[in-house]
Amino acid sequence: MVLSRLGKIVFLKAFKRDKHVPAQERALTPGAKDAYNIFCRGVAQSGSALEWGSSGRWFKSSRPDHFFNPSPCGCPYAIIDAPYHIRTKNPSLTKTLFIFLLIALVCSLSACSLFKSAAIEKGGGADEDRAFYSTYSKKFGIHFTGTENKQLIKAIDGWMGVPYRFGGCSKNGIDCSCFVQAIYSEVYGIALRRSSSEMFGDVRLVGVKDLKEGDLLFLKKPGRKISHVGIYLKDKKFVHVTTARGVVISNLHEDYYQKYFHAGGRIAASR
Repeated sequence: MVLSRLGKIVFLKAFKRDKHVPAQERALTPGAKDAYNIFCRGVAQSGSALEWGSSGRWFKSSRPDHFFNPSPCGCPYAIIDAPYHIRTKNPSLTKTLFIFLLIALVCSLSACSLFKSAAIEKGGGADEDRAFYSTYSKKFGIHFTGTENKQLIKAIDGWMGVPYRFGGCSKNGIDCSCFVQAIYSEVYGIALRRSSSEMFGDVRLVGVKDLKEGDLLFLKKPGRKISHVGIYLKDKKFVHVTTARGVVISNLHEDYYQKYFHAGGRIAASR
């Protein structure tokens, strides 16, 4: 609305000629320099070629001893009253100004349109993200805030419910270590070793309070070696493969996992 009104004002100002101040003709001595041209910050010499003064206030006629000097309030309309040969060779500053402002107005409107489109696209992306995290918060029983790794969530979703099979490594049946291996390969591009005990040898130990998304959780029974591994998500929730239910999300606070939880570990390259 404001730009439209500004454009209208510029248009009317550019072509309104009924209030201009007529040009004042001033004779000069042929060959002499004009010291009276105080608005130009320079000196225009009579007898030179047809030209504008450096500030656009002086207009030289074809006669070598004449300049047209509009009064300050009349600029740039004064050229309207100059002879035809001056008007045709020296376009009015008003028209030039109008064309410049018109171009600026069009560019501004185009920029506004681009910013609006970008805002719409950004808003659309934000809505899509909110819907994504809201859906998986309900599906996984975890409160996702929008900062979690979407690729990790999608990868886990693709395996949810796949049954357990000792030594299995496909969606027909999979064991805990192959599941972790498959997720790390797909999401992080990291090739982990095959067994849970081998993975334990490759991690940097992390305390329960310092666990982050993607860290590994290791479980074992007293007196035995590492026998189970899962992937930590958040809020004490982790995804793993159980013999009874296959790929599921469980809570570390459950008595069974508290009893057999051994340690948390971090594969440095996954960060």
